[in-house]
Amino acid sequence: MSLLGLVTCLVAAADAPPAAAAASEPVTVKVGIYVLNVGKFDLLTGSYTVDFYLDMTTVPAGQDMGDAKFEFINGRATSTDKLIDTPGEKFYRVQANLQTNVDMRLFPWDSHDLPIIIEPANRGKKSLVYVLDEAQSGVDPDVTFVGWNLLGQSARLRDHEYKVYGETYSQYVYTLSIGRLKFMSTLKTFVPVLVFLLISMVSLLVALEKLDSRVGLNTAMLIASVMFHMSISAQMPPAGYLTIADKVMIATYGSIGINLLFTVQLMRMMQQKRDDAAKAFRELCFKLMPGIAGFAYLIVVASSLF
Repeated sequence: MSLLGLVTCLVAAADAPPAAAAASEPVTVKVGIYVLNVGKFDLLTGSYTVDFYLDMTTVPAGQDMGDAKFEFINGRATSTDKLIDTPGEKFYRVQANLQTNVDMRLFPWDSHDLPIIIEPANRGKKSLVYVLDEAQSGVDPDVTFVGWNLLGQSARLRDHEYKVYGETYSQYVYTLSIGRLKFMSTLKTFVPVLVFLLISMVSLLVALEKLDSRVGLNTAMLIASVMFHMSISAQMPPAGYLTIADKVMIATYGSIGINLLFTVQLMRMMQQKRDDAAKAFRELCFKLMPGIAGFAYLIVVASSLF
């Protein structure tokens, strides 16, 4: 090789970019979310709306992040306003309709996670990687969620692998944790049930000569329990499991139903002129019914804890 050719090769090698190094270094982008408002949470569909600021900044600062297009994995953005648009930073005001899977097993003391899941629209981990920006993340102090308590928030990163396409994308997940107002939920759910049960127990005081009134009381309370249970169930999505409220209502059905069966047995005794046996059985019912009801609710407690 001539001297001129050797010099030309050396100059070209010096000017050429380190392709292997460049290909192995994806752009790093810090992501932060600041929540401004949370809309109505629909338990039937698991849908909710979130209004928030989204900040994306390159690491190191000032680097060109290129195409920063993103998408929501658990929903769609209804509006996206770009407030800052520089090579090293993108700042948006976003309103999004999102969805989550709801678990109602602990109703009326249930809690839920409302995630905001963001992923690059067209750049895998080989090209772009998200990292947490804790300084730009949080929830506005004025955020209120009617009917729920805001229990906390968290942010995390995870890899989303698309095996079909042989690609892995970086995901940013910001989660709001909410819980039902336990005191009010307990009053609205269990006080009516307690009233139904107490009226059924009061019917034990009815004299043997007025057993038809006792039948009427228990029948009315049983129907009222079913109607109340239906009104609760209408507020929740169909599920293949029992909630705490369902278990309590089933225990209530059993307690009132057994009281009704005992009343019918007393009526049969009176019709058969077995007055002494009827009086003894009536006295026994005063002990049996509280024990049966207590045992039924004890089963509810045990099945809910374990």
